[in-house]
Amino acid sequence: MSSTAMMLSLLSLAGPVLMVAAIASSQAVHAQASGVGGNGGAHASSNPKAGGIGGVIDPANGGGGGGGGGRNAKNESLKNAYIGNGGKGGSGAHASGGGDGGQGGNLGFNGSQLPGGQIQGGAGSPGKRPQRLKGGDGSNWFHGMGHDGGSGGGGGGGGTGAIFSGSFVPGNQFIAGGAGGSGGAAADGGDGVVAYYGTFMAPGYGGGGGGGGGGGGGGIGLYASGQTLETLAPAIKGGSGGWGGAGGNGGTGAPDSIGNYCPGGQPPCITTATDGGVGGDGGSGGNGGNGGAGIVVESARMTVIRSGASVFGGTGGTGGAGGSGGQGVSGGNGGNGGTGGAGGTGVVVVNPGTVRVDNGGLVQGGDAGAGGAAGPGGGGWELGAGSSGHAGANGAAGAAILGQSAGVTVVSAGTIEGGRNVDGSRAAAILFTGGGNRLELWSGSNITGDVVVGSDASNPNVFALGGNQDATFDLSGLGTKYRGFSVLEKMATPSGRFRGYRHPSPAICAPMPAAWPLLVAPD
Repeated sequence: MSSTAMMLSLLSLAGPVLMVAAIASSQAVHAQASGVGGNGGAHASSNPKAGGIGGVIDPANGGGGGGGGGRNAKNESLKNAYIGNGGKGGSGAHASGGGDGGQGGNLGFNGSQLPGGQIQGGAGSPGKRPQRLKGGDGSNWFHGMGHDGGSGGGGGGGGTGAIFSGSFVPGNQFIAGGAGGSGGAAADGGDGVVAYYGTFMAPGYGGGGGGGGGGGGGGIGLYASGQTLETLAPAIKGGSGGWGGAGGNGGTGAPDSIGNYCPGGQPPCITTATDGGVGGDGGSGGNGGNGGAGIVVESARMTVIRSGASVFGGTGGTGGAGGSGGQGVSGGNGGNGGTGGAGGTGVVVVNPGTVRVDNGGLVQGGDAGAGGAAGPGGGGWELGAGSSGHAGANGAAGAAILGQSAGVTVVSAGTIEGGRNVDGSRAAAILFTGGGNRLELWSGSNITGDVVVGSDASNPNVFALGGNQDATFDLSGLGTKYRGFSVLEKMATPSGRFRGYRHPSPAICAPMPAAWPLLVAPD
């Protein structure tokens, strides 16, 4: 890209500049709710069953901690995660307690002058499994039911790589957010036994498995808090989300039994028989944590991704597998798999500002985490097997660039790619909020994924073609690939050609028929 083209694109811009140029990186990326911890998995039996809610991200405290699995039946433990630290797992009825939550990772750097080399946010520690790996078995006297397993603790959130208030990032700098900790696996349900209740016997059911802990959210790579930031040749990456913990397996039901009961321990004795008990249900897996954002720009007016620079969001964590149903006269149902974590956003622009991706620069959203596997149903001796659980939904891949406020400009002369979903499709490359936004395409632009703009009739969004080099722009994607723009602009430059379809009205939100004539700007 020539210096003339660069000057032309900057004529209307005012205020300080955030410049990002870079060394190559092959790492994968992250999404809109970047850094949020995964929810804990539901307990199979004990009410209330729902797992804890994952914590939100905070630059100073890192990614959100994962929620603890299934809530304590007595409401004795905190199930929701604090920022950074994972939530404690819940305890099922008669269980020994849930696992502790993991600790959040440490901040890698906070200051105005970076030292060069590698800066890494600390990884969140994994959530704990309950100390007792299995709920207690039933008792032969008056209580044959197996006890429920405790739930796993949530993983700790990854620490932010760097909070930077200065104006220059060295060219040899690599910055990454810490990975979220995995959620703790849940304990299995205890086994049922045949219990005597006076003159008769009754079969005990298997206990339910606990819910897996949610994975911690990945940390932000670089949080830019200063008014001016010039970054030369960095590789910047958000932290990966932690995996969800596995749900506990259901306990086995009591077997078919025939026995004698002798009152007072003396004949005459009474012969009794009973069918076996039902197997316990498996617990649900915890959700994977979301990946962290590569760069979050708070107040800088402009961000430039230089040739060779790479900025990635973090990958979403995989959801935990559901627990298996226990065997019994009728098998227990399998637990549901946890939802996969979302990929992190490459660059998040919090306030009105500009992101420019130069030719040879790369911004990529984070890849989505896969959903957890369904737990199989338990085998049934007489009345049939239990049903399998449902596999967890896959997470959503992250956008490459997200404008969180109106009035954001993106200038593309390089590569902007939405993260990859589990099915191979791409997330949106650019997401704008509200009106007054602007997208400029220059020679060398390569956008993979849609560009979606929030509509605002009083503050139109502009789709502009710029640069001073001859280039071909195919505008057939307006209304499909590029959605929500209401003004088409050809920037005045000494040279430059573009090719596309003439639209008969100012609104270009609808798909353009191929029959419309080509429009070629004069030199």
